[in-house]
Amino acid sequence: MSLASIVIYCKCIHIMRGSMNTSTIPIWGKTDQETSNPGKWLPLSTHLTDTAETASLIWNEWIPSNVKARLDDCLGSSNAMPTLMFLASIHDVGKISPLFETQAADAYSGIIREQSENGLVIPELVSTLPRGSRPSEYRHEKIGASALYGWLLRHDVSEKVAATYAQIIAGHHGGCLDYGALKDLGKPSMFKGDSKWGDLREAYLDEAYERYPCVFSETPLTKQTQLVLTGFLVVSDWISSNQDLFPLDPSRETDGYPTRAVASCNLPSPWTPQLEEQDAGKLFSKRFDRPSTMIRPFQKEVVDAAFNMDSPGIMCVEAPMGEGKTEAAFLAAEVLASRFGLGGLYFALPTQATADSVYGRMMTWRSHLPDTPGSTYLSHRHSTGIMKQLGRETEWSWLDGRYRRTMHNMVVGTVDQILLSARKAKYLVLRHLSFVGKVLVIDEVHAYDEYMTVYLERALEWLGSYHVPVILMSATLPNARRVSLLQAYATGAGYSTEQDTNNLLSPWKITVLDSKKTNTRYPKGSSRHTTITTEMTTDEEGIQTAIDIVKAGGCALIIKDTVNRANRTYEKIKATGTPTLLVHSRFTVADRQKLDHTLIEDFGPQQDHRPPMIVVATQVAEQSLDVDFDIIVSDIAPIDLLLQRAGRLFRHDRTSRPVSNAKMLITGANGYPEGIGLVYDPWILDQTTSSLQSHPQWNLPEDIPELVESVYSKAIEGPEGKAFKRKIKAKQAEARRALIPHAYGRSTCLDGWLNNAPTTGSVRDGGPVTEAYLGEKSQENLIQLTESSLGYLDANTFIESMKDHEWAAKNGNITIPTDNLPFTINTTGFTYTYNYSKEYGWQVNKQLNQ
Repeated sequence: MSLASIVIYCKCIHIMRGSMNTSTIPIWGKTDQETSNPGKWLPLSTHLTDTAETASLIWNEWIPSNVKARLDDCLGSSNAMPTLMFLASIHDVGKISPLFETQAADAYSGIIREQSENGLVIPELVSTLPRGSRPSEYRHEKIGASALYGWLLRHDVSEKVAATYAQIIAGHHGGCLDYGALKDLGKPSMFKGDSKWGDLREAYLDEAYERYPCVFSETPLTKQTQLVLTGFLVVSDWISSNQDLFPLDPSRETDGYPTRAVASCNLPSPWTPQLEEQDAGKLFSKRFDRPSTMIRPFQKEVVDAAFNMDSPGIMCVEAPMGEGKTEAAFLAAEVLASRFGLGGLYFALPTQATADSVYGRMMTWRSHLPDTPGSTYLSHRHSTGIMKQLGRETEWSWLDGRYRRTMHNMVVGTVDQILLSARKAKYLVLRHLSFVGKVLVIDEVHAYDEYMTVYLERALEWLGSYHVPVILMSATLPNARRVSLLQAYATGAGYSTEQDTNNLLSPWKITVLDSKKTNTRYPKGSSRHTTITTEMTTDEEGIQTAIDIVKAGGCALIIKDTVNRANRTYEKIKATGTPTLLVHSRFTVADRQKLDHTLIEDFGPQQDHRPPMIVVATQVAEQSLDVDFDIIVSDIAPIDLLLQRAGRLFRHDRTSRPVSNAKMLITGANGYPEGIGLVYDPWILDQTTSSLQSHPQWNLPEDIPELVESVYSKAIEGPEGKAFKRKIKAKQAEARRALIPHAYGRSTCLDGWLNNAPTTGSVRDGGPVTEAYLGEKSQENLIQLTESSLGYLDANTFIESMKDHEWAAKNGNITIPTDNLPFTINTTGFTYTYNYSKEYGWQVNKQLNQ
């Protein structure tokens, strides 16, 4: 089907229905919902043109080159932008319906009267429907999808192809449409209107195609193409719907508004990295201000692997703690972005604290780039103050809003954002759009449990289908987990997954999977070596040993598996008069920042004289903290996490220590007291205890793979093992209930792919977590937050910021849900109101006291 034939056919249809003149019948597209001012409204035709022109600007100024190329591969050479503009110019054609136009009938009765005078009949039953009672199956995006579907069929486009285009229109408000529902929408309905309403929709489609012609595919669009086009359509529509940028004036033209609007949004141009060096050592020197000779062999191999990748693929980087994986990942990401035309980077970490740390390191690396890397963002709920402290530019960007923050060029955040791309939710297309033009780095992939891994594997499958380069990193990754993660990506990308099974017990491995091969490198590691003696002990003996180390002038780290155990341990040590510091996840954001800063300042690599002190911490001390202690006392935990904790022992070269040998004492292994067995599965803890008894002395890093496999490669047997299997299957089944479909399948159409999306839930296994702002509302309508929080905040601004939560904002107060108490208060997030504190204050205070 040629472009010429369809253009001619559309013109014929339009001439035949010349009596239906789109310019003489008023159809409103936007109204002033706040004031219902009858003089403030925007014709649908103007909004559609605004959106199409905005889409054109976004395409030219914001979309990375690799995304443009892949869309053109699917839609035809240089046809992606015309297709996007056509879809933008008809995305709201479903508003031409009685159900939609009567939503503002009272305030805009003059428009309704003119419509009737032009032959558009509005059934009385439709016009009198209350706004909240209008049937959702006839929402305007669904009627619009049906109109486009029928229009394409009349232009000899096949049903399967037409359905894939219609899904883009159906999804521009964050939802989806069943194929059966799409066909049913073609039947007569008073909510759609009679044939004259249909004729007017048809005329709008004809005129839009004459203005923005494109070539329609002869085969169904891939799911990936539908999702990306839908994402771009959402962005274009949201910008063009901003009434500050596009005033509601029925007499205005589009001219100039899209250009000024896009400019005011401060959308960053794609990052276009310019590699001055092809040599890994020289590149390392330029980015980190160190001599090129300081690059480690392992880091050089990672960069070389990125240079030698034949096509966008996945790289699994395994190396011991402290080997410089983060710096190697930044360099490899830069190489991959340059070679394959990616426009950004997303660096995913397991926790907010680890993300904060890596964001600062990213800003340092970014400052040495020769190109213009564009915008940066730290993507978690409490990131604003941290970004300012670490040098992020403060100029506002439209991308700072809800659903859009991961669209910045360079983003560091928690892994949740990637996992959420595999979980059914409204506007999921925007998460996919965020990642499709970036290099993704996912750190600490060993740290994600069976529940999270369900989402991670499906996310990797979709990333593979988009051919997004991915770098996985870990120091303690079980072989089976590596295989499953690479297989998930390969399934989406259509790559072979024959993995090298030789030398799997090497601590240094780089596995690269691309379109031509799966290759594993075994680089030479650093000369660092630590022999650690492990020993089972009691809580009391562990505390006394740590105190003795401090008395001898050393420093000790005690890691507990729960906040309660950490609190009690801290109080016991504090009562002895021994200097001690408590660190866990329930401090306020500002206090956590101060604590992390104190840890690095006192126990980091630049500190020659560490203070004699005991640091009591929870799992926050496991990852991404470059600190060094003379002894570690740790609660029992899975073997890979114990190895991560051991990475803080004898980490730095020092000339003086109170002990000559590294020792790690293990507590809580006898009976798993006080909830340890709820944090980690008893079967895994049993296998870890058995491994510790068989291997009481660790030679690190050489023994890491063998120790990990001694636990995770064991056959799951016995009653405890069977219970463990059942628990895993139950967690996986629970996660799958909200899992999006596979990237490829029997149907190419996004047929109800978001159906049955849960309204609550998480990509992390566990109960609900409620966040707390510590403060009170003043007479000046200001919320006075504590020193440990964020300072002064206008109450209205505060309420606006809380819209990400499923809480109601009313009269300047936040209404707190009373289900699922007691709350876990882990950072800052709701007003501590009088009514709330009176009824539930004892539970809040109990948490705050911790």
